[in-house]
Amino acid sequence: MNEELKVVTNDEELSVEEELEVLKSKLISVGVNSTVNSYAAEEKELAESFVSMSLRSIAPCWSYLNSNVKIKVLDSHEEEFRAWIDSLEE
Repeated sequence: MNEELKVVTNDEELSVEEELEVLKSKLISVGVNSTVNSYAAEEKELAESFVSMSLRSIAPCWSYLNSNVKIKVLDSHEEEFRAWIDSLEE
């Protein structure tokens, strides 16, 4: 092996279950990102179903969603966000 090449390992290795959850979140996000602005009825319904899910269910996908989807999630959960913001101490 070339001395200049070094194997880099991730210090925090994920379990198989954790890797599958990350993969699932990424795949869901790809699907939602591609359907959120669709005019096709079925795709539009799928995207609307996703953004109206509980925030806890959406959370694992959040970092993989595009800005348009994130805005739709915020719009869909406006009351929850307002309550959360109002609960924050200044």
